Amino acid sequence: MASVKLVARRVAVLLLCGLLCVMLARYAPGFDVDEREWDQRLAEASRATLQAARAEQGAVGVYYLRYLWRMVHGDLGVSQSFGTPVRDLIRDRLPATLRMLVSGWLAGTVIGLGLAALITAQRTLGLDALAGCVSAAILSIPSGLLGIATVLLSTNAAAGIAVYVVPRVYEFAAPLFAESGKSDYLAAARARGIPTVRLLIYYRLPAVAAPMAAVLAVTFCAAFGAAVPIEMVTDTPGVGQLAWKAALGRDIPLLLAVTLLAGALTITANTLADLVLTGRSRV
Repeated sequence: MASVKLVARRVAVLLLCGLLCVMLARYAPGFDVDEREWDQRLAEASRATLQAARAEQGAVGVYYLRYLWRMVHGDLGVSQSFGTPVRDLIRDRLPATLRMLVSGWLAGTVIGLGLAALITAQRTLGLDALAGCVSAAILSIPSGLLGIATVLLSTNAAAGIAVYVVPRVYEFAAPLFAESGKSDYLAAARARGIPTVRLLIYYRLPAVAAPMAAVLAVTFCAAFGAAVPIEMVTDTPGVGQLAWKAALGRDIPLLLAVTLLAGALTITANTLADLVLTGRSRV
């Protein structure tokens, strides 16, 4: 019963985010202006069609309810910027975003966890302080600049996601690894001469797995947000680039679909983390 209530609350939050997205786009400056109407070659019938479509979007509540109804039936509307069904745009571009996001997130997670385990195992104050300074410096870099760096270095866009994820994982994992290193069972394992790699895999990683699950869910969602400017800068044809262009063009059908997709990914990641934490607490 508790799980049902949790899912219901998160779905309600998702629907609220979609409504806020429509409201922000509707009441943003310049919504009532469509530069396509300035084209002197445009026929009056086409101009009237554009005005009617914009008038329909003006009634935020009615438009949103109709959109949800059409979405349930598989219709996500037609993009005003591309003139293409939104469903086709997302279907064609989502795989590229997922490949970049998952590979970059996994690489950043492995590197962040490895650095946290290695540095805390050394127990050197200077090394720990240096790692903290470097991590803080990377955290202060906007994701758009990471995208520019990937272009200048001719690397894959996933590398920008990995660099974005590493310090976020490290900042949470380092204190957890440091605390687990003080446990009595780990001291006993060291006394028995168990190799360092075996200690990491069978003793230290399980000790931090449960609290890190929630952190990894948050970093995954944050990485999806970072994918928007990175895809735009690197010209990666993914969903993040769609979101950027939809925001610039006030393309409500496309912007709303991307917002709901991002919310669904966030809910899925958080739900999986909750399942891990719940299962851990029952053991």
